[in-house]
Amino acid sequence: MVAGVTNRADAPGFTVENFTSFAYGKGVSMDAGGDTGWTIRNVHVVYGRDDCIENDWYNSGLIDSSFFDGCYDVMSSLEDRGQTVPDGRNNVVTIRNSLLRLQVMDGIFEVREAAPRHEAFWKWSATRGPKRVSSTTCFSRTILPSRRSRRHVHGASARRLGPCANNIMIWEGNGPFRSRCPAASPCRPARVACKSGTVW
Repeated sequence: MVAGVTNRADAPGFTVENFTSFAYGKGVSMDAGGDTGWTIRNVHVVYGRDDCIENDWYNSGLIDSSFFDGCYDVMSSLEDRGQTVPDGRNNVVTIRNSLLRLQVMDGIFEVREAAPRHEAFWKWSATRGPKRVSSTTCFSRTILPSRRSRRHVHGASARRLGPCANNIMIWEGNGPFRSRCPAASPCRPARVACKSGTVW
């Protein structure tokens, strides 16, 4: 596993722990189908200019007590074109006790829209991706996502949500925070905190 941390050989049950990555494209990348049951714990990814976590083989995993301090997008579970990946709908990615912060990037790998910008928290397959469960986790952003990334966060990604509890959205952008999540949706945070100090 290299880095950030990229695993290109099957490694069931592997753990990335007490690790810091700065200014890589991928912070932690599970690049092989056998990377099942992985754990990311006490990991600090700073200035992640692509996916802070790549899980494009749709495996189950745990993210615990980690700080993703500036991501283009936090996590990808979306297979590459031309890649054949097993169905991951019975798998679960659990996120707890962590802080996930998006950051506008001045240099990015994509060419569809010009930098500086960031994408959504998630790039997720609606039809074959794993379920996502989160608790006691803070999400932070400064701008609203692009139209393309909104399709991921409110469309494909939202359809793969499991139980969520005690999550907080920290909105550091201008104006009020706008969420397209229905009030009863599990993607809606328990609280939204703004840079003005308002919490609702």
